[in-house]
Amino acid sequence: MKLSVVIATFNRRNLLARTLPTVLDQDFPPSQYEVVIVDDGSTDDSHKLLESFSSDCKLTLLRKPNEGQGIALAHGAAAAQGEILLFLDDDIVCPRNLISEHVAAHSAAAGNVVVSGPVDISPESPPNVATDWIRHADATYKQNNVNAKERAWPADCKLDANSSISRSLLLDSGGFNPEFSPARFDLELGLRLHRRGVRFLLHRNARAEQIYVKSPQSLMTDAALYAAKELTICRLYPEYRAVSAFARLNEGPLLKRTTRKLIVRTPFSAKILASAARMTRSVQLLQAAYTTNLLRTAARSTTWESFHAEFGMQLPVLLYHHVGPLRAGTFPTLSVSPERFRSQIEWLSRNGYQTTTTTDWLLWSSEGKPLPKKPVLLTFDDGYKDLAEFAFPILKEFGFGATVFIVTSQIGGTNDWDQRNGSAAHALLSADEIIHWSRSGIEFGSHSVTHPDMTSLNETDLRTQSEDSARSLSGLLGTQADSFAYPYGGVNPAVREALSSKYRLAFTTEVGLNHLGSDLFSLTRTMVQSKDSLFDLRLRLIFGWNPIEGIRRRIAQLRGRVPKPDSLQFAAPPR
Repeated sequence: MKLSVVIATFNRRNLLARTLPTVLDQDFPPSQYEVVIVDDGSTDDSHKLLESFSSDCKLTLLRKPNEGQGIALAHGAAAAQGEILLFLDDDIVCPRNLISEHVAAHSAAAGNVVVSGPVDISPESPPNVATDWIRHADATYKQNNVNAKERAWPADCKLDANSSISRSLLLDSGGFNPEFSPARFDLELGLRLHRRGVRFLLHRNARAEQIYVKSPQSLMTDAALYAAKELTICRLYPEYRAVSAFARLNEGPLLKRTTRKLIVRTPFSAKILASAARMTRSVQLLQAAYTTNLLRTAARSTTWESFHAEFGMQLPVLLYHHVGPLRAGTFPTLSVSPERFRSQIEWLSRNGYQTTTTTDWLLWSSEGKPLPKKPVLLTFDDGYKDLAEFAFPILKEFGFGATVFIVTSQIGGTNDWDQRNGSAAHALLSADEIIHWSRSGIEFGSHSVTHPDMTSLNETDLRTQSEDSARSLSGLLGTQADSFAYPYGGVNPAVREALSSKYRLAFTTEVGLNHLGSDLFSLTRTMVQSKDSLFDLRLRLIFGWNPIEGIRRRIAQLRGRVPKPDSLQFAAPPR
């Protein structure tokens, strides 16, 4: 037997009458495939319909008490005899070549693979807001993955409908975990397989259709079922955390984040939102209802404080350059006086902020390791010598740390990249100073070898800037440098690819707050200006940028007080 189709069903008699004939009518030799259907305790006489079918291929009907789809599929897989197992849902309409395409894909693949085919939403699906939502989500996903040959890790590494796997690989991996039935069993198995090195191929010719029949109210039930299993998966597979549903808790602008948290903590039923979505046919309302119910169910399984600490933390990142007296030829926008810097650090300490490191954020994002209640990350680009004289002693006095991004070819030298733009020469930290302060709580990352705009470089130069700077820092400090700050903020896909093999996270000059779902290679920062008040600092911590900064600049422009761009005072962009 070459392939076994395994289907679990529960109270879908009418759907099976439409879908099962398409499974049985395949262009694959009937002697080479079988269909195994597990009736998971249906009460609508599904078994009578199933018993009425005849087929040229082997058709096996198993009946068992209702225990959920995951356990039902495990029963079906155990009874199957095919070399390949193809899992379908009872609402899937199959083209005649579906089995042939799955078999061909496995024959062409090297190594252990899961083969998945696209599942389109059938025009036969009932017209309602739930169908609208799933169709919109499906179209968005396909648009974002139009050229993909493998499923996206880790969110799509799952053994869901229209996916196939060799029977021996499935059984050797332990199969579906009954603890995750009826929800997220497909994802848990997929993540487990991925850890074993299994690849998840997307075979576009193995296309099928789904007759989507769920209602808005049934989606609310699904959300509650998913919540507990999603929590468990995040804890068992922390690499999934950043793409989990919980990563959306702090997504979006402040008003949206605040409203979402308020709704999640308010004791009204999300089914009210679902009903409103049904009446207005609003996809946005239905999505909000589903997300609210999922987040609320998860949060209520523990305390809100614990749930927020595990999934809802935000990280403001403050960006500095110089800290010291303003010298002739220094761009004032890049300088903060020692007195102002001390007042900022004192304010942070007094208001309960604790500094964290790039490593701490990485460990929270990827593994769920705890963070301080009010974390802030202080970063310094370029590694100027005045930091050792003015900034680092202040940080040490308050028990604060920081991350400094070093231009490795210029250690102990000067800022020649800025001198080309009219700046005076400014000394940079020496190797001895970097080693000394790294032992005193200051973290060091890479700012490239020579401070170029990385987006202007060819592949060879990108590799040099990435690898040589990493090698220099690790040789100097004896530890691997995990973080990188893009010079001038310049980043594109080629730059990201060059960095990804050497670093684990990177910072832009884009503004905003970082959260669980933030791209680790596009982390945001807000640059502290030379004249920032403590109120300005507070705005940067709350919003990830200063909303009134643009207003001030516009007012100054209207009054004619902004110097021309060729003035030394404002010649350099933020770095």
